[in-house]
Amino acid sequence: MDNTLQITGRRTNESVLYSLLFFGIWFLFPVACIFLFPLLLYRFTFSRAVENLMLVLMALSFGLVAYTTRSTGTTDSDIARYYALYKSVADINSAQRFFLVFVIDGSNNILFYLITFLMTKLFPNNPQVLPLFWVSVTYFFNFLALKEFVQYFSLSRKQYILLLFFSCIGIITFYTTTEIIKQTASVAIMCYSIILKIRGKKGSLWMAIISVLVHFSSFLILPVYIFCKKRKLVKYLPVLFAFCLVISFFNFNVLLYSILSLFLHTGSDLLMRVQTYQNFETWTISFRFYAVFAMYFLLVVIFYWDYLITKEQEERKRKQSLLIIHCLAFFALLINLNNVHNFVRYVLGYFPFYMAAVVQLFYIRVAKFDRAVLIVAVLAFYLYSNLKMLIAQTAGPVYANAYMDNDVFRIVTSNVVQFMQFKITHQ
Repeated sequence: MDNTLQITGRRTNESVLYSLLFFGIWFLFPVACIFLFPLLLYRFTFSRAVENLMLVLMALSFGLVAYTTRSTGTTDSDIARYYALYKSVADINSAQRFFLVFVIDGSNNILFYLITFLMTKLFPNNPQVLPLFWVSVTYFFNFLALKEFVQYFSLSRKQYILLLFFSCIGIITFYTTTEIIKQTASVAIMCYSIILKIRGKKGSLWMAIISVLVHFSSFLILPVYIFCKKRKLVKYLPVLFAFCLVISFFNFNVLLYSILSLFLHTGSDLLMRVQTYQNFETWTISFRFYAVFAMYFLLVVIFYWDYLITKEQEERKRKQSLLIIHCLAFFALLINLNNVHNFVRYVLGYFPFYMAAVVQLFYIRVAKFDRAVLIVAVLAFYLYSNLKMLIAQTAGPVYANAYMDNDVFRIVTSNVVQFMQFKITHQ
């Protein structure tokens, strides 16, 4: 008994010491820890508490870089509009008035606005805390979802750490997390809720509700959560694909507006937003977006083929739910193909599902070498796509963001205090 207490106490002391050490390192070099922590996790084993702390700190590292985001193009990017929103919410001086304004405006992202309202009470003159918080949330829930998917397929610890690293530098598109802040956070939370449900863990329903309340766009992928464990749905996937393919030739927002107008009053915020985005002509669908869409489609096809050739019942059941997840998620993309606004935003913000797909590639029934080549090719595609987008969207003259004035050396070498002292002007 005494030996057990001594061992437990020793482990607790080690966890505290490691936590203090890693926090100190992170405080001095937060961005470098995005690369350092995965290396340490790859080489050494730490307690669950220490590993979770490292994930939190890595997420906060991205949040700190997001804290320095500034719109630099001739056309304001979304971050400028978020800063303006923050300032307008900061002018609301009471909770009663906040809820009155919310009801009158008819907005549907209540949790996002409520958290923003609380932020304005703590930091009334600092809208930069908004991307700091939400980008950190996005990365942290992606990390949690990745861990659950890896455990679901019983991948090795080293495979998990490699996927964690490539998720940071390739699969999760940092520019997107600072641009469509609400949607990326919402999708990350929804994906986490889905894998929790698959694994039979508590809290999945609450996570799904939170996701929709952060951004209503996740309502469109709510069917993935609802039907992910309905294994009989597999036989109907070809029919659903054909149906969604037909829908993809029409503007989904026009169809959605016609349906919603039967239930909502004309001045409803949701109805007006759907109407606004029926013809969003300021965006164009470039080859990059079609390529990302095609890659996900290819992965879904591979998973469907892999499921069909799998004969062992236990393995087949394990793959069944994930096949349903990816098919339904892809169908949500497909039906938005003919609406530029929806399609671009969903393709950009779907990286939790892309991440889950890469995890599943480790489990497909092909030769080891062929599987390795496929995984490397897919990771290389996402890495190239991510870096190209980041470069393009930080250098564009019309629509672009800058992070700490795009000074890479300063970003890498700054400590937490220096990040927090960076002030955005002219927003």
